[in-house]
Amino acid sequence: MANISVVELLSDPDFVDPCTVLRNVETVGSDGIVSYTTQTIPIFASIQAIGGDDLMVTPDLARTGGSYEVITTFPLATATDTTKADTVLWRGIEFVVTSVSNFLNFNDQYEGVMEVKTISPPAGAP
Repeated sequence: MANISVVELLSDPDFVDPCTVLRNVETVGSDGIVSYTTQTIPIFASIQAIGGDDLMVTPDLARTGGSYEVITTFPLATATDTTKADTVLWRGIEFVVTSVSNFLNFNDQYEGVMEVKTISPPAGAP
């Protein structure tokens, strides 16, 4: 088993960025109608673009999509039959969490993949 943990770095502001997790919580009313409330959870995470063919860049070098890796101590959630996937807000961009792995041997370090959910307008656009 590996003996190196990066959990200490996941609280170091030189290594991680602040971001926000938006988690939809489902409740079923007495009338049987489902409603969702959104929890806003501030976290710290290391986020990097995943290179290769998954990174989509336009000719003017504006990123319009792609996959990003996220490493955090916060347990991110993917979509299930009864829940929506977490949304991560980072640097004004929304991402949807598509996969998460829990590395229990590294003190509950979570590594996930997230995809760009929205395309940001170009700088200066109304």
